[in-house]
Amino acid sequence: MHIDEIIKEAIEYISPKKVDESVVVDPKAKGKAKGKADETAVVDIFEGKKTDNYKLFAQQIKDAYFSADALPRKVDLAEFVLDDLLLNGLVIERLKLLTEGTKSKGPDSIKDGVKREREIIKQLDDIEQAAQAAAADPKGKNKAPKGGPNPEQLNAELNEIRSFKAQGWILIGYP
Repeated sequence: MHIDEIIKEAIEYISPKKVDESVVVDPKAKGKAKGKADETAVVDIFEGKKTDNYKLFAQQIKDAYFSADALPRKVDLAEFVLDDLLLNGLVIERLKLLTEGTKSKGPDSIKDGVKREREIIKQLDDIEQAAQAAAADPKGKNKAPKGGPNPEQLNAELNEIRSFKAQGWILIGYP
């Protein structure tokens, strides 16, 4: 997302558009009672999240750099905002809001996953070697150990560990 879109989104978030509450009568509309206005729901993109700091930065940017309610069109909004601290604060708060409530894996859990992956691979190798030894012995002296870990469960756990989805942000060309 470009910084212009972030600024525009923030200012629109603190200055929601007013819904026209005038009476709308459409002669072609069937099933609607006359005199009722069409209802439009305002969607809060950060509903249920702590938006106080986000609103604060947006309001400070709006008050300092944009006097009218309407934003200038087809211009680089970041050029109007000369305070890098406000821009940084706005972007950081937006990222916090977008990632709030998401479950993220920290470095320790990733390390634990790598360790567990190594253990599983070793267990699968041991199971495979035992199965090969049992198959190669015609007299049945080297039987595969029973009651050990289930290879299907180990493979499922290994696939789950390997299906790690990296999530994060990279800021490119940011002031």
